[in-house]
Amino acid sequence: MGFGFQHQIAIGTNRIDECQAELSVGRINEILIKRNSLMDIRKSNQPARLFALGFLLVLGTASGCSDGKEDLFMKAAARPRGNPDDVAAAPAAPPPAAAAAAAAAAAAAAAAPEKNTPPKAATKPVAQVASVPKSVEQAAAETAVPDLAKIEVKPISERAINNELSDEESRRATVRKMLKIFDALTAYQKDHGGKFPTPFTVNEAGIQCLSWRVELLPYLGYPELYSQFDHSVPWNFGANKELLDRIPDEFLTHGDTKTNIVAVAGEFSPFLVSPSHIGIAPSSIRDGAANTLVLIEVNDDVTPNWTEPADFPATRRVAAEIPKHLFRKRGDGVIAMWATGLPTFIHKDVQTNLLIDAFFIKDEQDFKASQIHQTIAFEEPGEENTAGDEIMASQTDAITEIDLAVSADDFVVDRVLIEEEDYTREPEPSVVQIRTAQTKLRSMFSTRIKEATTNSDRSKLGKEFLELSSNMESDPGGAFALQQAAMRFAIEAEDADLLLQAVDQRVARFDINALEENLKWFLEFGEGTASRNDRVIEGAPLLKRTVPIVLTAIRDDEYMRAASICRIASRYTGGSRFDEVSRILTRMRTQLGLAKNEYEDAKQYLEDFRLNPENVAAGAAFGRFVCFIKGDWKTGLQLIVDGPAGDLRDVARMDIKGAGTAQGQVAIGDAWWDLSRRASGPYRQGAQDRAVKWYEKAIERLPDSLDKIHVNNRLQDARDSSGTSPIAQCLQLADLLNVDVSQSLTSIAMEGSRSSAGRLQNDED
Repeated sequence: MGFGFQHQIAIGTNRIDECQAELSVGRINEILIKRNSLMDIRKSNQPARLFALGFLLVLGTASGCSDGKEDLFMKAAARPRGNPDDVAAAPAAPPPAAAAAAAAAAAAAAAAPEKNTPPKAATKPVAQVASVPKSVEQAAAETAVPDLAKIEVKPISERAINNELSDEESRRATVRKMLKIFDALTAYQKDHGGKFPTPFTVNEAGIQCLSWRVELLPYLGYPELYSQFDHSVPWNFGANKELLDRIPDEFLTHGDTKTNIVAVAGEFSPFLVSPSHIGIAPSSIRDGAANTLVLIEVNDDVTPNWTEPADFPATRRVAAEIPKHLFRKRGDGVIAMWATGLPTFIHKDVQTNLLIDAFFIKDEQDFKASQIHQTIAFEEPGEENTAGDEIMASQTDAITEIDLAVSADDFVVDRVLIEEEDYTREPEPSVVQIRTAQTKLRSMFSTRIKEATTNSDRSKLGKEFLELSSNMESDPGGAFALQQAAMRFAIEAEDADLLLQAVDQRVARFDINALEENLKWFLEFGEGTASRNDRVIEGAPLLKRTVPIVLTAIRDDEYMRAASICRIASRYTGGSRFDEVSRILTRMRTQLGLAKNEYEDAKQYLEDFRLNPENVAAGAAFGRFVCFIKGDWKTGLQLIVDGPAGDLRDVARMDIKGAGTAQGQVAIGDAWWDLSRRASGPYRQGAQDRAVKWYEKAIERLPDSLDKIHVNNRLQDARDSSGTSPIAQCLQLADLLNVDVSQSLTSIAMEGSRSSAGRLQNDED
């Protein structure tokens, strides 16, 4: 029996002692005799006990107990337990003198100053048996009534609750509540062998009674409220039902007795559901506490009562539970907490398989929290309320939405950040399908896997897995598992070409995020081969893949992850033919870091502009970022034109107006070129690139003339210059490596998957 249940029994016994201190000696003796009578009835195998139990139900109803589900709970709770031979061993009722002494001791203990410390574990299990009243009056007299005067928490009706919080205020409040709850969880662990509580407590009959939230009360500073609960009956019965409106502020998110803050609970989750009813220690989480979610915020329409044993069900059917429980409260995402106590914001567009990986403690998908984590910043009490301090988890996505919502300029093609096409692909397999397939795969190929001891053996086996995967049209879980195994073998064998074939095959078949899949396995390859000789690794395939990955990452504002790709790619530039590639990658890493800084400033400009559309200076500043860093001139130019007066606004107006003659197009190009000479960094590069676009448009129509020589000289100067923006450097890298920048990562995968199938077949032949 778990300690949590023992602890509840001990508390129940203490309540009996308090009653003894308040009643006369004769009354105490009467209660003790009735308690022994119950033990006789429960442990007897005579038919009469069934009648007594039925009679108890009738009396309970007559004395005001609720009906419906509560009656069903009590029927099960009163089911007989134990061995009738134990009846003789039951202790006899103490004499009146002994009872009086016990009452005096209890009264003295109650009068002693309380120490505000959480209750400790009972040294050994304590039996708890309810009495069976023999009359309606006795039932009413013995029904537990909470001592409301002692409770630290006022009823909801007596509290001033602000239900008009803004979304930002609500986000800050939820994060603060989660932090307090996690502090209480940490304190709970110290008293319970370093383990989390289980999702719910159970009574002797195995019935779920109270939520883990009740078990946390002493550690949140509510020991008296905790002591008022009857831990032998369900949450919605008797005294427990009366305590519903005493919901602590830490769980108060819904304006009533319900809460949006729940645990991630299940047979493979931090709040472990197990037959032993013993929690799990964070140190025992195989995937690491930092990569596992422990608390999460659910939708308003599925909120449980705070004492109710109900949480987010991270079960084998978790994929079906996600849309029901998550993402509708905030609209753009959900607030959660990692098992290390770090709050996080998870965007609504997160890949389902990655979110599922975060729910489980024994996952085998190499999941890292960074794949879905977004940092939440919130204002501390007393700080000045600034937009930057608020929880604005959607800022990143708002920029991307503006960026993606506008098509390229029809007159001057200025965007190289290719959008993903909408291919028809099949859904990603469920976690259960994948895990089942992985188990089968290990069983079927265990000998082959052990025998693959050389790089050549591993590459060969990985290619065989990919070929098998490509033929498994009716077994998506098996195909996914085979692709995963092929990727692992590719890393062990230092085979970059095999790795990209596997990635492309997965992206081409399953509806997953192409950028995330490429980033994950590119970085995994770099980490997995970090201690090996880079010069013996054929890195050309990775170098070529760097271009579309970085361009797509810039589109999605993933600047630092793109910089990590450049860092890894630069390790595979051995040999003189890659000297210039190495230099470009080094410069690109620096420029991506600068772009990240510009992006952080742009988020603030965007927020200022949102809050006050009359702040055209903030709008223009954001427009500069959209133009010069993102390359979305059609969106950014309009914001600049609507901004304060200046040379940039004048040139932007010329650009939007356009020109129908070659000479007019040259004039616009010259205006941008002149601006570029007065700027620096990505802004210099962006203005120069814009000038080049106009020059290239004009030169096709210019006759042989001084104007044409002038334009040719400018174009040559641009080609000879080193790029000073990430996009420009990506284009230079694409030219050196002969990479087609018009293809998206998904289109590359679709094409690569078809060609790799032929290569695999040829290798097999």
